[in-house]
Amino acid sequence: MATAKPVIVADIPGVREVIEDGRRASSRTPMNARDLAEKIRRLLRGPGGPPRDGRAGREKVLASSASSG
Repeated sequence: MATAKPVIVADIPGVREVIEDGRRASSRTPMNARDLAEKIRRLLRGPGGPPRDGRAGREKVLASSASSG
């Protein structure tokens, strides 16, 4: 996320606390290839597409590092 690239992650403990599904990244069901394929399609077809999602993730990283440092 810090590199402003969109991410798709497995929906597992630890990751859930960092990722806001559908806003800054997409979470997927672990070990489910169909869910992964759907998240990739949604990412590519969504409004603003991958650049918008990547920028939103980077903004979150920058905001959290500014508030902690």
